[in-house]
Amino acid sequence: MWFGIVAVMAATSFLSGILGMGGGIILMGVLVLLLPLASAMVLHALTQIAANGSRAWLHRRHIHWGVLRWYVLGGLAVLGLFFFLWFEVPKSWFFIGLGLMALLGNVLPKSWQLDVTRPVQSVVCGALVTAGQLFVGVAGSILDLFFIHARLNRYQVVATKAITQTSGHLMKLTFYGSLVFSQPQSLGIPFWVYVAVIPAAFLGTRLGAEVLHRLDDQQFRRYTRWVLNAVGVVYITRGVLMML
Repeated sequence: MWFGIVAVMAATSFLSGILGMGGGIILMGVLVLLLPLASAMVLHALTQIAANGSRAWLHRRHIHWGVLRWYVLGGLAVLGLFFFLWFEVPKSWFFIGLGLMALLGNVLPKSWQLDVTRPVQSVVCGALVTAGQLFVGVAGSILDLFFIHARLNRYQVVATKAITQTSGHLMKLTFYGSLVFSQPQSLGIPFWVYVAVIPAAFLGTRLGAEVLHRLDDQQFRRYTRWVLNAVGVVYITRGVLMML
């Protein structure tokens, strides 16, 4: 099973390397299906830190650094609250929430003029995305809403999303890492798996970046939406079936 999980991590990092999102949602669902929630969150965080961190490094000259400062401020505020207010949701509701997160971009008004490059909106973005990451592991659809009207090209979108996602998953690792060590049933993952996910994520991201170069901005946005719609429907269906 562990080798299969590492392979899935490489494959989903490859997908994220192309689209900037999507792979993380798929991976989160696979991990939660197989592991206790806290362990799944820790492994997912490690993979996403490696994948997003390497993607941010590959495209580092395209990063909009002004966004990160305000984004982290909002994220840290939410992280502090979660240490006092967090509760674990049943896996059925977790999958429904994960599916809704993937479909979120279809239901919120596109007319909202959200722009992550504006300081106040960047703080709000950091708070909302971090809350989503701490509840269901991912929040790329929320993040995407703040990039739709931002005047950034596809390289700037991928690079800036990657650096903000890296910071968010670091916060998630901090939170769930503390839970893992307080829950004995979550400590059964072999140490080598924690180590192996990092190069697997690097490899997938590197290969995905090569495909990204072949897409134009219109293809990039269209394929991202297709993947998220398909994943959202599958996860909501899975959650409903688990409740029956």
